[in-house]
Amino acid sequence: MNEPVLQARGLAKRFDQGHLDVTVLRGIDFDVHAGETVAIVGASGSGKSTLLHLLGGLDAPSGGEVRIMGQALSLWIRRMDRAEARSVAGETLAAVGLDARMRHRPAELSGGERQRVAIARALVTRPACVLADEPTGNLDRGMADEVFELMLKLARDHGTAFVVVTHDPGLAARCGRSLSLAQGRLVDASGSS
Repeated sequence: MNEPVLQARGLAKRFDQGHLDVTVLRGIDFDVHAGETVAIVGASGSGKSTLLHLLGGLDAPSGGEVRIMGQALSLWIRRMDRAEARSVAGETLAAVGLDARMRHRPAELSGGERQRVAIARALVTRPACVLADEPTGNLDRGMADEVFELMLKLARDHGTAFVVVTHDPGLAARCGRSLSLAQGRLVDASGSS
């Protein structure tokens, strides 16, 4: 298989809570490849959102590293000029079926349209991997299915990898791979490391 678009090696996160040192993540290793859809499930408070924050560079790990396309996350910054950004924004809104709503404000969109705009915003820079924390959590079943189908289509058609944190077992089952976060460790759906 080709080089992973996203890698975590020895990823760890500890929080200093005064007199307590709380370890949330313990040496997490995993790879995500182009076009792959990965669900991360686990109990509330298990560290799923913390893991996404580390993978996305929103927080620094206590140990280990994240690599994107073989480069350390800290080196991965891409900038677009304004004309390119507008062009890509239009194409991306069309891909999520909202090109006719390009000039609408958020208050003028339905809940499902707002979710699709959120996906478009995540895709506008043409990322190799999208990290999504409960992307369908506030939607009814029908709209959640529609938004998730869109994500699967983008994975197939554009090779965009998706790492999705969810409490929805139905959504997790539709991903190519499902991982569970428990006691700071990431294990596959069968329970092996």
